[in-house]
Amino acid sequence: MDTGASSHLADNTGILISFSNSSMYPSVFVGNGKSIPITHTGHSFLHTSYKPLNLNHILVTSHIIKNLISVREFTRDNDVSVEFNAYGFSVKDYQTQKILLRCDSTDDLYPVTQQPSSQTLIVLLSLSSTTWHRRLGHPGDDVLHRLESSNLISCNKSKLSALCHACQLCKHVKLSFHSS
Repeated sequence: MDTGASSHLADNTGILISFSNSSMYPSVFVGNGKSIPITHTGHSFLHTSYKPLNLNHILVTSHIIKNLISVREFTRDNDVSVEFNAYGFSVKDYQTQKILLRCDSTDDLYPVTQQPSSQTLIVLLSLSSTTWHRRLGHPGDDVLHRLESSNLISCNKSKLSALCHACQLCKHVKLSFHSS
């Protein structure tokens, strides 16, 4: 987290969910007054147990040592506040003051101690619960509901639309053998 950065900066596109080769900024100025070229722009998310937090308009350049999150852009895009103290920082929902993310710091910097979404197992596709039911090995409605409420999957239809043929076959009792 950087209170002095006017834009989010990343050293590669690997942490981005989507990106383009064009940028409205051909270069940016850094603290020592030098200009560094921008190769891509894109966006990503920071996932919390409550909601994903947007990282919009990330500028990509291989000329930086640390990725930076602009506190100004971050708070504006997510309607959150960021509170710093000697032990780290907290991201809070601006309306409810609920802590969405807490990161501890032991050095001079305030690192985000969570991997961006492209390196986590969180899935953001919006599919029907029937499709998730089949892909995840035919779990029950309660399991799918827990996964959805934990933001691990996203369903555009909450309920299974029909009885699953495979589940019905698996629940049949085996018929006994004929005596012949």
